[in-house]
Amino acid sequence: MPVGRQALAVLLSCGLWAAAAQAAPEAHAPRETDKPAVSAPAEPAPGITATRIRDDVYVLAGAGPNVVVQIGPQGAVVVDSGDAAHADQVLAAIRSLTNDPIRYLFDTGADPDHAGGNLVLAQAGRAFGQSLGGPFGSPGIAVIVASEGAAMRLSQGDDSDGWPTHSVSVRSAFYLNNQGVEVIAKPAAHSDADAVVLFRRSDVLVTGEIFDITRFPIIDVDHGGAIQGEIDALNALIELAIPNVPLTWLPGGTLVVPAHGRICQQAELVDYRDMVVIVRDRIKSLKDQGKTLDQVLQSDPTAGYAERYGGKAGNGPSAAFVTAIYKTLSPAAEQKP
Repeated sequence: MPVGRQALAVLLSCGLWAAAAQAAPEAHAPRETDKPAVSAPAEPAPGITATRIRDDVYVLAGAGPNVVVQIGPQGAVVVDSGDAAHADQVLAAIRSLTNDPIRYLFDTGADPDHAGGNLVLAQAGRAFGQSLGGPFGSPGIAVIVASEGAAMRLSQGDDSDGWPTHSVSVRSAFYLNNQGVEVIAKPAAHSDADAVVLFRRSDVLVTGEIFDITRFPIIDVDHGGAIQGEIDALNALIELAIPNVPLTWLPGGTLVVPAHGRICQQAELVDYRDMVVIVRDRIKSLKDQGKTLDQVLQSDPTAGYAERYGGKAGNGPSAAFVTAIYKTLSPAAEQKP
């Protein structure tokens, strides 16, 4: 058995989106050569908007977070399944793009709004070699890939068909629909279950909750999230994304799909990272002076950013962000930029 399949088998045994200027929304009818895998009408799903951002990549909005669908000759590859309440609509939206089976489902985290539709989408899919079983997932369902942290949390659910069948400790790479796809674990950022997905030929980077252009980062302290992990993850995303230089007047560069909101580019990741670091440093300075959390909140360390990312300063997302930073600040000796 090749080494790659051995490693995959070991991992399996552990149980474990408005849009880009580059393209306008466009319906994509199934090709005549497509072989329908399911009997379903190819109609847009009510409430779900599908926007093509690259030739073979679509973003579905309306099911909670952005859901990404990449289609090609080998089937559909989906990043995040949305919440459970919209799972049937998400599936219908995917079927309006292609009747080929869903082959792989990548989860960027374990939150219910990102992975709540796993069961419905996986059961509507079909793994490669399903008649053989073995290392490519359970027969009759799509392969679900998630970080180790997400796999551990999702496997506590009631239905095993919605559990990840492949877990990622650091990085896993796949070759699907004529391109490399990387799944990279980034634990201790939003939570202990984060992962990002990079479509290398399409040059699309899906960030999950690590990056949300509509609000401050949500750092889930109760589930392993921490401010330094968030900054580390944002720095890694900046390194993965390629800016549209030197020909900035032409379409190009890595398209960054955040958890919510419009499609972004690398420069917006940089701005977001800088905001997080500035707010972190303000809070650290106050904490080093012996200020309590209440005193820090009253000092309004998100000034200049709250209107854009958190509404009224001092409460709501702004207060939650400040609180999470305060609670998870590393000792000065361990602080990183």
